[in-house]
Amino acid sequence: MTKRLPARVLLAMATLAASILVPMQSARAATTASIVAPSALTASDTITFPSNVWHVNTSNVVLRVQGTTTNLGASLACYNGSHASVGCNLGPVRTVILKPSAALTPGQRYRVIVNPTDGFPPPVQDYLLLSSVATVTKPFIASLFEEENSVAASYSWGVFRTSSAYGGSYQADRLQNASVTFGFTGKNFTWYTVTGPSQGLAAVSVDGVGLGTANLYTPTTRYRVARLYRGFASGVHRVTIKVLGQQGSPNGKGAWVALDAIAVNGTFAAPRFVFSWQTVTSNRASAGREVRANTRGASMRFTFRGRSIDWITTTGPSEGTATMYVDGVKKSLVSNYASSTHYGVIRRVSNLSDAV
Repeated sequence: MTKRLPARVLLAMATLAASILVPMQSARAATTASIVAPSALTASDTITFPSNVWHVNTSNVVLRVQGTTTNLGASLACYNGSHASVGCNLGPVRTVILKPSAALTPGQRYRVIVNPTDGFPPPVQDYLLLSSVATVTKPFIASLFEEENSVAASYSWGVFRTSSAYGGSYQADRLQNASVTFGFTGKNFTWYTVTGPSQGLAAVSVDGVGLGTANLYTPTTRYRVARLYRGFASGVHRVTIKVLGQQGSPNGKGAWVALDAIAVNGTFAAPRFVFSWQTVTSNRASAGREVRANTRGASMRFTFRGRSIDWITTTGPSEGTATMYVDGVKKSLVSNYASSTHYGVIRRVSNLSDAV
């Protein structure tokens, strides 16, 4: 029978072996690290070592905003020389994957540091030399070019104000495949919407499973109309309401789909709504696609750091007018109308402060 030694014994033996081997390794230079910065806002940093190390933790392999000493939230995964997963503390570690807890901010200046010199955290150590790995800093700037589906972008449907709606307003869209997604915890939820001659069809799904088509057409307009969906297992669920872009009746006058309020388990709730606009594919658009809205008050927000921002858009006969704001201040009123269609048109706002 093979007996497993206690961890403290294994640690002591590892230390002894390292001590014995130190004279043979004395000619080797101090271990350093090589750092590859992430190429995307949600990507990870990769740190590699030329020899085995140990004592890796979130205090000595860190991500920071440049000019600060605060470690940003991140998780670490460690691998040995054969790319097998190992414990970061005992190793032997040859590669560390640092995954930020939150998406990076475009244009923000960051640093990945191995063994920072401030704060005196326990250092990453060479497995054999029993000496600290040299401090290494990798500065980088997060992505400067983002597509329409960037995690730094958020969208909103048009807002319609009326005292007949809960809270005095509701949001709506009418373009095919525009959608809103939200999560809830419980066995049922109620979608409060608007029905009427201008309302259309919507597809509802929960956790990716379709629940059929909601027809919002009625001969007269009604507000605070409840659509109850129930029978779900206890737990967390994700709901998507997708605009089908179709009228609900031959007598209909539109294809609008409205979101007024949500109740969970019979109680009004305020989940985080993620809206999307209609996606249009075109081989002339960046990455082959763009998004669009034709509802007054629909908006897109984008968080970044920098002295200027370029909105790359399309102009043409069917394009309209938009206002660009930065930090709540109106910067430009843009008309995208043109007699013919043009892709890759740049709308720039510059002379901004170098901040988020």
